[in-house]
Amino acid sequence: MDQQMNMGLELLGKWTGKICFLCPVDIQHSVQMTKEEMGSYIKDMIHALSTEKGGFMYKAYPQPAAIHMPEEQLRQEIELMKNG
Repeated sequence: MDQQMNMGLELLGKWTGKICFLCPVDIQHSVQMTKEEMGSYIKDMIHALSTEKGGFMYKAYPQPAAIHMPEEQLRQEIELMKNG
């Protein structure tokens, strides 16, 4: 799910533990996020979409140039997710 903010993490959280979410940070908003905003949103994603048994898998958006995301910002997103 590339655009979680369309539905909201709270609503998506109703399916936590029932399905697995495969997501990057929301592609409509990630390019404009500061490092701090992205880190906070990643923590919110992990809290809302995962359980101790799983349920959330991160994926880097496969076409960052299509959303005008610089390579450095993509690397930052990946590092923030690793440390989430």
